[in-house]
Amino acid sequence: MNYGYSGYSRGWLQGGRNPATRTLILANLLAFLLTFFSQSDALIRFFGFSSADWLARPWSFATYPLVAVDFINLLFSALWLWFVGGSLERAWGTARFTSFFAVVTAVSAFFFLAAASVLGGATSLLGLYMPLAALTAAWCMLNPEQTILLYCIIPIKGKYLGWLTIALVYFLHGPKLGLFALGGISCAWLYVRYLRSGSFYDTGYRERGRIIRIRRNALPRESVSAWWNPFSWLRAWQDRQRLRKLFDTDPFKGKDDEPPALK
Repeated sequence: MNYGYSGYSRGWLQGGRNPATRTLILANLLAFLLTFFSQSDALIRFFGFSSADWLARPWSFATYPLVAVDFINLLFSALWLWFVGGSLERAWGTARFTSFFAVVTAVSAFFFLAAASVLGGATSLLGLYMPLAALTAAWCMLNPEQTILLYCIIPIKGKYLGWLTIALVYFLHGPKLGLFALGGISCAWLYVRYLRSGSFYDTGYRERGRIIRIRRNALPRESVSAWWNPFSWLRAWQDRQRLRKLFDTDPFKGKDDEPPALK
C-alpha cells in the first residue's frame, strides 16, 4: 500500500461517496493558490463568466465556479459545499450529482446573460455562490424538517433555510437582476419537484416526514463514481498490475517440485 503524498491525495479524492464534491473543493483551492501566488488575474479572466465576451470563452458557462473570489469566500463556500454537496452526492450518486451541478451552473450563467441583454450593461459570475445556492435549495426541499445550525450557532429548519437562500440571492442582486439570479434555484426546484424519479426518493430518504419505498437498483454504485473519475481508472490499472505480478510469480520457485507427503 502506498502511503506517500500522491497515494494519500488519490485516496482522499476517491474515498467516501462524494468524490465530485472533493474534486470541486480541491479545484477551487488550487485556483485560489495559483492566483494568490502568481499575483495575476489570468485564471479569473480565463475561467470566469462575463456576458461581454462569453463568445470568446464559451467554456466559462461551466468553469466560473472554479474561481474563488477571495479566501473568506473560498473558506465558507468550501465548508458549505462539503455539507450540502456531499449530502446530495451521497444520496443521488456521483454521476447524477455531477450532472445536476453542471446544469444549474450553466443555467445560472444563461440567466445572467439574458439579464445583460434585457437590462443592458454587462454581468459576470465568479465562484461557487450561484450553483451552491441551487444545491442549497434542492437540499432544503428534500429535507424540509431537518434542523441544522446556521454558522454553527443558529438552529434553523431546512424549509426556512430554503426561503432564506432565495431572499439572500434576490436582495443581494437588486430588484431587477435578482429575478434573473433566481434562475439556478428555479432549475433546482423543477428538478426536485418533477424530475426526481429514480434518484433521492427511491433510496429510502424522507420527504415531509414520509418514508419512501427503497428501490435496490436506484442505490448508488461504486461503478457510477468510477465512471468519470480518472483516479479510479489509475487505481484499477494499478490493481491489475499487482494482480498480474502476483500470478506471474512462482510461489514454489526454489522449492522441491514434489508437494509434501500427507502424514
